[in-house]
Amino acid sequence: MIQSKSTEVDRSKWGKGPWDGEFDEYTWTDEVSGYACRVRRGPVGAFCGYVSVPKDHPYFGTEGYDLDCHDLDCHGGITYSRISKLKGEEVFVFGFDCSHSGDHIPGMSAYGIRSGDGEVYREFEYVKKEVESLALQLNSATPEGRIIQQIRKEIGI
Repeated sequence: MIQSKSTEVDRSKWGKGPWDGEFDEYTWTDEVSGYACRVRRGPVGAFCGYVSVPKDHPYFGTEGYDLDCHDLDCHGGITYSRISKLKGEEVFVFGFDCSHSGDHIPGMSAYGIRSGDGEVYREFEYVKKEVESLALQLNSATPEGRIIQQIRKEIGI
């Protein structure tokens, strides 16, 4: 379910590319987990992805390198974990970014930094799928989520 989408980042110095026509921010509620999800483009063009979990989630408050023990798998690993507010409720946000070695960051050319050979631009659809995967992984850490995962496995979804 789409909650909002917008285009706000100045791309005038980036040149043409697959980022033309993409949203800069897109938020929705994941249909399986019920978690709030968000894809947001940073000022130099790389997307970041975020999933917010409620206060009763077993990973709530897990920060930094403590996340390694949870084996959360997303592009470049978890690079953001903070308490936040969402609609007046305290949530914990897990996030990742697409500005790692090998990622093409379109806005860097405006600063005279050229792309390296073989860099890949991480398009919106790629980042959205990574966010959805992260939401499922976080959901599977809960008792209800483990039941849903087992049912999905049994019926072949």
